[in-house]
Amino acid sequence: MSFIIIAALFGNLLVIVSVMQHHKLRIITNYFVVSLALADMLVAIFAMTFNASVELCGRWLFGYFMCDVWNSLDVFFSTVSILHLCCISVDRYYAIVQPLDYPLIMTNVRLGTMLGFVWCSPTIISFLPIFAGWYTTPEHLEYRRKNPDLCTDDPDDGDGIELIP
Repeated sequence: MSFIIIAALFGNLLVIVSVMQHHKLRIITNYFVVSLALADMLVAIFAMTFNASVELCGRWLFGYFMCDVWNSLDVFFSTVSILHLCCISVDRYYAIVQPLDYPLIMTNVRLGTMLGFVWCSPTIISFLPIFAGWYTTPEHLEYRRKNPDLCTDDPDDGDGIELIP
């Protein structure tokens, strides 16, 4: 697990440094790639490390609030990564289908707007439902109170991934 976390950190850091160091790589598509690499680095830091601690220790060590933070960050960064892939697909679509109009379509303003949307919109589906308590039931809250060493959203599976509708 440590190797995967370290490889994710350094591999994505290499992508970011490469684009920032070489002026020829500073094109709109690569800014999406750099932003995706940043999101994936944050997954390694905030999601994978907490998961590794649970796997190594066999229980959740960080308390009720951090369990909610961890679940929220996991959903947030995963959604950010998926939205980056969608943006890269849209960018490549216009580059292929309308190559002459591409510089007029994909401007720095549009890039900023798309990246702003990618980084801001996932808060609606990650932090809001968890911290507003929309994902849970009174029975689940009682389960969590009785089992503080488990970080799960579903009392049946104990994996900390699925959200109760």
